[in-house]
Amino acid sequence: MRDLRPTDAEGILAELARHPSERYFILKSIVLNNLYGVDIMKEATEICKLRLFLKLAAQLGSPEQIEPLPDIDFNIRPGNALVGFSSVKDIREAPQRNLVDQMALHDIDPRSERADTAFARFRRLQTETGADAAAIHDAKRDVRRRTKELRDELDRYLAFDYGVSPDKPRRFGAWRASHQPFHWCAEFFGIVEGRGGFDVVIGNPPYIPMGKVRKRYSLSSDFTTASCPDVYAAVVERSVTLMQRAGRVGMIVPLNITFSKRYAPVRHVLKQRCPTAWFSSFGRIPSALFSFKVRVRNSIILAHGGARGRAFGPRKTFTTRLHRWFEEERPVLFGRLSYAEYDAEAFGGLVPKTGSPRILRTLETLRRRTYRFGHEVLSSPSPHVLYFKKSAYNWITFCVDQPPVVGPDGEFLPQTEYGRVGFFADADTRDLAMALLNGRLCFLWWIAVGDDFHLTKADYETAPFGPAQLQSGHRNEVGRIVARLKEAMTGNVTYKKNAGKLIGNYNLARCRDISDRSDKILLDALGLRGLWDEIELEYSLVVRTEFDSGMAS
Repeated sequence: MRDLRPTDAEGILAELARHPSERYFILKSIVLNNLYGVDIMKEATEICKLRLFLKLAAQLGSPEQIEPLPDIDFNIRPGNALVGFSSVKDIREAPQRNLVDQMALHDIDPRSERADTAFARFRRLQTETGADAAAIHDAKRDVRRRTKELRDELDRYLAFDYGVSPDKPRRFGAWRASHQPFHWCAEFFGIVEGRGGFDVVIGNPPYIPMGKVRKRYSLSSDFTTASCPDVYAAVVERSVTLMQRAGRVGMIVPLNITFSKRYAPVRHVLKQRCPTAWFSSFGRIPSALFSFKVRVRNSIILAHGGARGRAFGPRKTFTTRLHRWFEEERPVLFGRLSYAEYDAEAFGGLVPKTGSPRILRTLETLRRRTYRFGHEVLSSPSPHVLYFKKSAYNWITFCVDQPPVVGPDGEFLPQTEYGRVGFFADADTRDLAMALLNGRLCFLWWIAVGDDFHLTKADYETAPFGPAQLQSGHRNEVGRIVARLKEAMTGNVTYKKNAGKLIGNYNLARCRDISDRSDKILLDALGLRGLWDEIELEYSLVVRTEFDSGMAS
């Protein structure tokens, strides 16, 4: 909301009293003075304006209340939010091309301010009762002229940074058409320069591979997130740079922002600019945030801005568990969100998807120690090999003997869905590792740091627990369980048909009575036996499937 001086408030209240529809006037004032948007697709901006018009029209209850809809062409604008100058400071710090350019930059501030003053007058006329239509028309023409002059000049100046000469009309025109530059400091000068940025920036950025984007346009080298694989990262970065010091940002992005090393730059940007951040995470099975054909695993970022330009980590970061949910839960999904604070440094900058404060504290404590499961695996070959299934859902699978695959003619075929964990010094250590990795604790670790579908070496090798943490008595206890676990796994092979083959997989969910025992022994060894009830609760919130149907992981 914009700041209101007493005289402003008195004038607005007087206009409100004269207006035939109080609710229409309030919403119209909000749309004109507080809502702004940019989209690279002109069609999207038209749809946005139409939806706002429909919302306003719905407030009219009688013919006497009908009046012209507001003109919001300058509120909702087409353009590329990622290409263009975001501030006058950016313009001044850009490489100086020639004397003419340097001289032209001297009056960027006053010219932008005059354009913004014209824009403010245009908005104000639309909320004044009985405002002259001709005056509104002239005000719009004035805004259009001033912003076009600024836009044309800044486009020419920016083109040099892209190796394009404005003096070559055909190439310059092609560059403008492909890049669609949008200069925030010129289009919204009063907000960006006068107020220091937007109070709130929200969005659902496009999920497009950066390689595909580069075929259409290139980003400035100033983007910290330019190396990220998807353009949404750059949108998040631009969003936090556009908000004012105490502003807030909210973005719906893919789940990979929480776990992927390739998105470390965008997490770093949030860490620098936002002292407080909240992450909620959502799977895509059985239901997804986006319905129909768009089934994406998502995270929602809510962040509170901090002092611009200062390098400091978030004072507080919060996360939720990974939400797997059924469609009938959609109306209450967000109302039931529960956040827990976590230490980002303890997780190496990742965002753990665990909603239990006790489990988070425990994992943070274990992560601060030097042990990682990957320490158990030998780099040189040995006869003691462990395998893992490369995909997972309701359980993760580790085995000594891979499950069978049966061909169309009954012949046994090799597995293609399993990878090799690696080699172990002896069979006992390998078997202990198998028992511990198949448990609920390791499954919840994978949920916290994984992608909710693939199981990778990085997922289990970074686990802060394993056989080396068992004393001799605990090793013997788990060792006595291993034979029973292997037998239970062999007796619970499920098959799915694919390309005429029956592909076998172990159903570890049916072996929990055995794997739970090894988990409890591990917790005893770590001095964490009291955590078991919390593990069972968290597991029950994530695993939402009945296993009687023989459903495979």
